Amino acid sequence: HPLLGRRRRGFLWCRQYDRVDRRFCRRIMATKREPLYVDLDLTFKAHPLIGDLPVKTDMEAVKQAIRTLMWFEMFDVPFDADKASNLRKMLFEQSNHITESQIRKRLEWLIKKCEPRVELQKIDVELSSEYTGYTITIWYTVKSIMAEDSFQFFAKRVR
Repeated sequence: HPLLGRRRRGFLWCRQYDRVDRRFCRRIMATKREPLYVDLDLTFKAHPLIGDLPVKTDMEAVKQAIRTLMWFEMFDVPFDADKASNLRKMLFEQSNHITESQIRKRLEWLIKKCEPRVELQKIDVELSSEYTGYTITIWYTVKSIMAEDSFQFFAKRVR
């Protein structure tokens, strides 16, 4: 369309005719931003209305990637044994502050190495009161959109 201009970061310049002033003027219209990161939802539950697999975008896609990364075991990624958190193995270690520190260090290293979209802020690992598992909280910033997010989950032993 000859009256539409360039797109710039979620905005579209357009020229509209102003009937009061009897001239064309530039207006800014907000447009929907396209998602930066798109990933399939790993629950693989079909969308109730459409029937397709739902997708996760931007922050939810990054959160899902970190959550998946934390449960990798050694050799889950072929020819790359370093991509492993060994979290399941550490859950059966003796429950103390040393194990908390090992979990924290291993997750920090893994996220910094394997998730380049994220700048890690902090990881908090706390032992549960019944000594059955750990509450892990991760704070991070997605670099490209400069948005902070966190999530918390409970990792427990299952025999």
